[in-house]
Order: sequence, then C-alpha cells, then structure tokens
Amino acid sequence: MDTAVKHSGYELKFTDLCVKIDKREILKDVYGVAKPGEMVAIMGPSGAGKTTLINCLAGRRPIESGTLTLNSRPINKQLKRKISYVLQNDIFLENLTCWETLWYTALLRLPGSMSTSQKKERVMDIVDTLDMKKCLHTKIGGGLTRGLSGGEKKRTTIACELLTNPALMLLDEPTSGLDSSNAFSLCTILKQFAKDSGKTVVASIHQPSSQIFNMFDKLLLLCDGKMAYFGEVKNCAQHFASLELPCPANYNLADHILDLVKVSPEKHRELTMAAEKQKENNFIKMNNSENTPKKILATQAVGNDNLGYVIEECGEITLNTLNYNNNMMTTPQQKETDGKDFAQQKALGCTVSAPSPDRGSESRWPASFFLQFYVLFLRSLKYSYSRLIHKWAMIQMVIFTAFASALWYQVEAKESEITNRQGLMFVAILNSTFPVYMDTVLSVIGERMIVTKERLAGYYRLSAYLLAKNCSDIILHLALSTFFFTPLFIFSGLSVKILVYLKMLGLLCLSCIVNHSLGELFANVFVDLNPALLGGSTLLLVYTIAGGFFVKNIPLWMKWLTHLSTQFHCFSIVTIIDLSNSQFLCSSPKSLYSSCRMNQSDLFNTNQSALSFDNQSALSFTNQSEVNNYVATEELLNRNTLDSDGWTIYYHIFVLIGYVVVLKLIMYLLVRFARKPHLS
Repeated sequence: MDTAVKHSGYELKFTDLCVKIDKREILKDVYGVAKPGEMVAIMGPSGAGKTTLINCLAGRRPIESGTLTLNSRPINKQLKRKISYVLQNDIFLENLTCWETLWYTALLRLPGSMSTSQKKERVMDIVDTLDMKKCLHTKIGGGLTRGLSGGEKKRTTIACELLTNPALMLLDEPTSGLDSSNAFSLCTILKQFAKDSGKTVVASIHQPSSQIFNMFDKLLLLCDGKMAYFGEVKNCAQHFASLELPCPANYNLADHILDLVKVSPEKHRELTMAAEKQKENNFIKMNNSENTPKKILATQAVGNDNLGYVIEECGEITLNTLNYNNNMMTTPQQKETDGKDFAQQKALGCTVSAPSPDRGSESRWPASFFLQFYVLFLRSLKYSYSRLIHKWAMIQMVIFTAFASALWYQVEAKESEITNRQGLMFVAILNSTFPVYMDTVLSVIGERMIVTKERLAGYYRLSAYLLAKNCSDIILHLALSTFFFTPLFIFSGLSVKILVYLKMLGLLCLSCIVNHSLGELFANVFVDLNPALLGGSTLLLVYTIAGGFFVKNIPLWMKWLTHLSTQFHCFSIVTIIDLSNSQFLCSSPKSLYSSCRMNQSDLFNTNQSALSFDNQSALSFTNQSEVNNYVATEELLNRNTLDSDGWTIYYHIFVLIGYVVVLKLIMYLLVRFARKPHLS
C-alpha cells in the first residue's frame, strides 16, 4: 500500500480548454501537461491569453469546455489549497516590513499543528534560501513610500508562497520588471525548487533570455489564444526548423519563437495547424512516458528526510539550504504512522505514489478563527497606526486642538454663551465624522487588492478579517478623538464633573463607530474612490445641515431627514448632557427664557418691598433672588434641542446603535455575496 507525503508534486493535465470573456474567445483547444519535478513555460505575445490560462489552471477563472485535472482528479476547493499562485503584481501592505509580511503570512497559512518555533524556522529557511536577510527589516514601500526594490518585492512574493510548501506553483510573468541578473537568479531558484523537491512549476514568461529559456523543461506557446507549440524545450528548435522556420545562428531561440507568432495571420494558421498535428503524438507521450525522475520519487519516499537542496552561488546572490520538512505539515500521530510506512516502503525498494487529494480530515482553514482574528488584528493595528498616527498627523492634531482650546477657553455657563458651547460640541462631533469617514473609505479601497489576493488564496475567513479590521481602526480613531476632546473639555471649562466628560467622550466614540460603518459601506458599494468619497461626503453634509445646530426650526415636511441625520442624534445627546448638568445664568436686562423673566420680575417686586425694611433685610432678599436667577433646565432643553416630540437621550442612543448594526450587516452581506473576490 502506497503512502503519500503531504504536498509532494502533483501532475497537472489539461485538454481542449476553451475560455470566453464577453462572448470573445480567449482560449481555444489549449492542452498540456506538467509533471512533478518539471518547470513549464507558457509563452506568447501580449494578448495571447497567457494570464487567462494561468488563472484557469489555478481554478480562479471558469472554463467553457475542456478538462482540467490535478493527479487525474478535477480541481475542487480542497485541491486549490495545494496550489500557490504568484501574481504578476507584487501586492502587499506597504507600511509593513518584509519580516512582518512573511511572519503574518506564516501564522495565517501554516497549520496549527506546527509550533511557533517551527514556523519561525520555516520562515528563516525561506529567507536564507532567497538571500533576503539584508532587506528583512525594510518596509515594503510603494507609491511615494521608499522600500524594497522590484527584485526584493518579487522574492518576498515568492517567499510567501513557498512557506506553505505547495505541490503546484503557478507564476504569472515572475520576471516582469526585473533586470537580467535578478530574473536569472529567480528562475534558478524556481528550477531548483521543482527539481530537488519534486514539485510542479508552471510560469508564464515574456521574452526570456536564452539562459532562462533553457532552464524550462517544456514550452507551451500561445498565438491568439490557440496552441502554436507544446513539447520539450530541447526539441523546440528542431520543430520550427521542420516547418522551414529555423532559428538564425547566434540568435536567442525564445526571441525567434516570439517573432514567429507576431507575424502575418498566414503564419499563425501554419503554426496552429502544426500544433494540432502534434497534439496526438504529445498525448501518447503524456500518457505513456516515465518522465518523472527516479531521484524525485526516491526522495519523496523518505518520510523523515528533509526535502531540501543547496544552490551554488548564482548571479548576485548566494543561495543556502531550504528545509522542506514535510513532517511539519502533519500531526504527531501522522508522523509516527507515516514514518513506519515509509521505512517499510524504503526497505522494499518501492516508490511512493502521488498523494490522494481527498483528505477528509483536513481543515478548510490552517489557523483557527481566534488565531486569524489575533494575527489580522495585530497586522491591521500596525498598518493603520503608521497610516493614522505619524509625525505630520500629530502636528496637525496638536495645532487644531490648541486653536480650538484657545477659541473656547473658559466658556461661561450663562445664557449668552449657550450657542458658543453648542458650537464647541458640534465641532467635536464633526471631528469624529468627516475624518473618520474619509480615512475608512481610503483604507478599505486601499486594502482591497491585498484582501482579494488573500481571500482567493484562502488565507483567512472573511468574518475574522472584518472583525479584526473594525477593532483596530476604531481603537485608533477613538484614541485620536480622545486626544482632541480631552484638552478641549478641560480648557473650555464645560464642567468639573468627571461623569459629564465620560458621557461626552462615550458619545464621540459612538459617533466614530457610526461613521466608520458608513465609510465601510460606501467603499464597498461604489468600489471606486471618487464616487465613494463624493457620495458619502454629500450625505454627511446633508446630515450636518439637518443636525440641529445651524437650523433650529426644521420644516415639518423635512423632519424625517432630521431623524435620519446621525449628527442630529449625536448633537441631541451631547446637548442634553451639557444642559442637564450645568446651571446657566440668565441674561439681563432681557432674557429669551420665560423662567428668567419671571425671576427678574420677582426680583423687582422683592426689591420694592424691601424699601420698607432696613438695609440688611433688603440685601438678604436681593441675594436670595440672585441665587435663583438661573434658566430652568426644562426650558433650556425645549429651546436648544429639536426634541419637540419629547424623545429621551436613550432614543438617540438606540438609533445610533441601530445605525451601526444595520450598516455593518449590509456591508457584510454585500462583501460576502455581491463582492466576491475575483481576478480582474
């Protein structure tokens, strides 16, 4: 009975693949096979269908017709996890370092049966092999941020995929954007990975050098989505010579081949017809040949030996040993059983067959939900921290806080200052509205490509990512709101009661969460940045105008808009807190409040009556009246809030919490079902 090593090489076979996009035929009757230990090149001019074919082989794009198998089995979700796919573009979180990127990837993608030390050892093995120690603590960078070079980014991309020890590695133009030295070094690594660890490597490549071209075992040549050649690279020159298309002396064979498929339509038809005639012979060889190296099978049979290799100095880098210990990928019970079986197989001189793809005991996710949440929370917190809390952001915050504190310094609790106090509180609300919304939209859209890449590769659950990102972003926004509001509250002298401060701060925290939820929803509804920013900003501006500070007397037919405004509910809560916990002196001689006018009338009558008494009695009556010369709280609330219907503070809190629940639920359903990740 054969025993398989987990994640040993898989045979990829595809026949008569046809793909249509918008009724346009992209691929037609494409076929090929890649065996363990082989490195296969997919070549063709731009627009020939190379990337589309790679996407189909990865199971990320549906095919119209044809067959696609891995070890003679149709590719399903479980088999997809045995495939690693290196995209043409290097997609990372720019503010993380190379080490952080690799370590977070290891925690998310390596199985829970591996210890932390084993995961670190795996990462360092990859780092040593790809000679990445010099750039290990350098930020990834991108855009206006300096960081890794193009070659270092590509190595980091491949390192993230090598961590899982994949059975099949697909690469979309891995040498794109690299100089000749880096491209050669990279292809050398891939060749050794395929040869010495018995894995299957398929890469699309554009205009390789002669050295790189000769590293490949097989070539699949595309021309307008059709086959122009499939076979061994060493037979390539002979094939085209037989078609009276010989390669000139001292000329790069790869360049010659690409030149042939770029010429006239007549040549295209000639090449595709020759490939069609070649097809039958190719499939006879595919089914009957024993091309898999004996050395690879023997290596696979040794269950407790490391599948590793040493690469000699090549180009500008020196490659070291890469430890592919397959036992790290199994449980202790599996190790013991597999070790005995492998020893028996080795003693009998038997080879080991390819692994069975159907392992019902395998978990869909390498890491548990809580580990995924923890890792994603740390990663998102670190990434968002560098985005939100940096030198210039803090300088801006300090200047704005100092200006606002000076403007509202020691605002008094009297009737004439009520509007000023409300202005202060409304500015605090706006500070937790527009900045939070804008940053959330920019963050969600900015991370969309990395999230799409990771979801397609099965890094984590969507729920774990969304929960972690919400927690990390909201914590930082709450910290910034606290940093702004605390000195403003102290210097303005709103209240000496700590409970009032905590209530107002809690309201600002709730405002941050509401606007973060709104930003997430708009970023996923509109997808593109401009409509998301403009659409949400317009809505928030309408909410601001209807929020109760600028316009007190809202027309009856627009009352519904007021109650939809998040600023209205926030402003109502903070106004109720302020007016209910302070006593406001009446203005004199004329007041807008009837309770003040009554007090002033009583004071006048009292002073008149006091004339008939001695001076001491008159002063006593006057002081008693001054003590009672405050605006009635109920009248303050009726005049300075839009709560004409008598809604309490709990109503406003309930509405804001309802906003959060509804917005988060809609956003999750949208991302989960309507915004499924796909390759553009």
